[in-house]
Parts: sequence; C-alpha cells; structure tokens
Amino acid sequence: MATALVCSRCQSINRRASLDVGKLPKAEPVKEDMSIIRPATTGQYQGISFEVLGRIQYFFKEGYRNHWYILTGKGEEMWLGEWAGNYSLFKEIPPSDPKVFKKAEPGSILTLANAALQVELLDEEQATYLEGEIPDSNTQEHHFISLELLQPDTFGMGIANIYSPTRVQVYVGQYQYLEDLQLQNLRAHHEWI
Repeated sequence: MATALVCSRCQSINRRASLDVGKLPKAEPVKEDMSIIRPATTGQYQGISFEVLGRIQYFFKEGYRNHWYILTGKGEEMWLGEWAGNYSLFKEIPPSDPKVFKKAEPGSILTLANAALQVELLDEEQATYLEGEIPDSNTQEHHFISLELLQPDTFGMGIANIYSPTRVQVYVGQYQYLEDLQLQNLRAHHEWI
C-alpha cells in the first residue's frame, strides 16, 4: 500500500502514519522527464486494468530507470518499469537470502521465484527522485547496488536492490510491448520537461 505522497508543489514527502510532526523531508523533482507516462495514466494488461499513482526515478552510474507505482483493478500493487525504451511489469517478492547475491556479476545465473535469471548489469544508485504516491519503504535508501536480471529465452526480468549484506529487495516480472499495455491519459510531447 502506498504510504508516502510527494507534494507536486513543495516536494514534501508526506507519510500516511507519521508520529513526528516536525519538518517534513523534501524530495527533489524528477530529472530528465521525457516519459509519456505520468501519474493518472491508466492501462490494461491481459484484461486487468491499472492506474499509475507515482514514480521513483533512480539515477545510476550507467543511466536511469523510472519505476511507476501502479494499482490494479484487483487491488494488487505492482510496478511499471521504463528504461532505455523498454517497458516491464513487475512486483516485489519475499526477500531472498542475501547470500544468493554475494558473488553476482554480469553473466552469472541466480534463481529467484523458481526462475533462472541472468545478471545483465550491476550498477550503483547515485540519486533517487520521487513523484506522486509511492510506498514509503522506497524513499529511505541511497547508494545501494542494483542488479538488472534477465531470463535469456523469455521476456522474464528481475531487479535486486542490495542495501546491505543482510537487506535485499527483489522484484520479478516480464518485459512488455508498449502497445500491449493499452496506456491512456499519457503526457504529450509539449508537456515534457
């Protein structure tokens, strides 16, 4: 469930249940925003509708990724990934044993959610920007290692964010063709910043 909302005017991060009523932390506005997706974009995949609620934009040494937080018509929380012209739908899975990632390097194979995924890229987070409504657990971590994973013979994909030797967040899903997502309420070219 989304527990944080980034104000579009002042960039304050408002948390759903916050005991500290002092000064709210601030988020910087997203950078290089040339995406056609925006909060309130809707879509459908395999008969299930979804709506985009917010975004986390990660900048790494090798580029950046947009992770759009979506809620499906069935009440399921997922992510719509967008980077380098690729789109994917993925969701968080229960944490894996951090030892699985200890020797991860490009080309190595990891088994996550009963799927063999190949490490495509290992990168380090440099900055994170927030927009809209997102889960609070994704607003606190910085300078972590992220693995991009691929299932070589399918459209399967995964992401593993390694925050510490004992804390890893893992997502698995599928790459998607843009036209299959049936996106509506998109940002027009003149609205890009």
